[in-house]
Amino acid sequence: MFEKKQSDSLLPSLLAEIDRGIGFVRSGDFDRAWQILRPAAEQGFPKAQTSLGAMYDNGQRVPQDHAAALLWYRKAAEQGEVTAQYNLANVYAEGRGVAKNEELALSWYRKSADQGNRFAQCQLGLLYACGHGSITKDSSQAVSWFLRAAEQSNPVALYWLGILSQRGEGLPKDEVAASAWYGKAACLGHAGAQRNLGVAYEFGHGVAMNQEKAVHWYRQAAERGCNHCQCYLADMYSVGKGVPKDLPQAVFWYRRAAEGGNAPAQYFLGLAYDKGEILPKDAEQAAVWYRKAADQGNLDAERNLKVLLNRCSNETIH
Repeated sequence: MFEKKQSDSLLPSLLAEIDRGIGFVRSGDFDRAWQILRPAAEQGFPKAQTSLGAMYDNGQRVPQDHAAALLWYRKAAEQGEVTAQYNLANVYAEGRGVAKNEELALSWYRKSADQGNRFAQCQLGLLYACGHGSITKDSSQAVSWFLRAAEQSNPVALYWLGILSQRGEGLPKDEVAASAWYGKAACLGHAGAQRNLGVAYEFGHGVAMNQEKAVHWYRQAAERGCNHCQCYLADMYSVGKGVPKDLPQAVFWYRRAAEGGNAPAQYFLGLAYDKGEILPKDAEQAAVWYRKAADQGNLDAERNLKVLLNRCSNETIH
């Protein structure tokens, strides 16, 4: 299908065939993808090389082989393929199939970012926002890269512009601006932004206080698995803030948060089983949840657990 020498007139159809192969990868038809992408990659087509590298990286159609992924990513990256450059940077940053190399990772992130890859731009923003290894924290550089990624609607970049606005790092400290950035990221499904926007509406940080909107954003993040927001949503139901008071709903969300490791929710479940007002009184379950919360440093849970253990015989509570 792919001969070593192709006339310019055949190139559009060959590129279309490669796109078809990439489509097969996305649909999960890895056998058909392999049949198209392997020969194309061997003939030097960078998009095919990138996709073939990803197949090796993810163990799709072939056994997972990070060294092979590195080989194909590098071939494509050296031809300027922007996604391959980003993938290659990740390989060096994480040390998959090669020794970790922060300098090479940074170099390839920058090459990809300079060509407009929003993920690489965002990654550079994160590296400069937090400082990492040999990279000194530089909030101005972080903002510069986040803004470039944000122009392409990258939700992580939008979220971090909110964080930096809230902190006053690299941007003026401005809760109104922070909430606006969170709003943009929240609308794109970023759970952290949804959480922070919910907090902003609950307490009136940079926006008019609105408990109903707080509940809306807490719910959006809670349904995406944010256990902090599951606990916040439970709090709202427990007192009727922004929603009608509904203790069964509160227990439902506290339980989800607790099972996800949220210490305040674990403490609440322990308390509910201990008191026996919202849930059936159950000293065994109370001890289980108090202990989980106490193990995470929750002092109220630790205190209540001691009281519970003193109140019950060792035969009942272990």
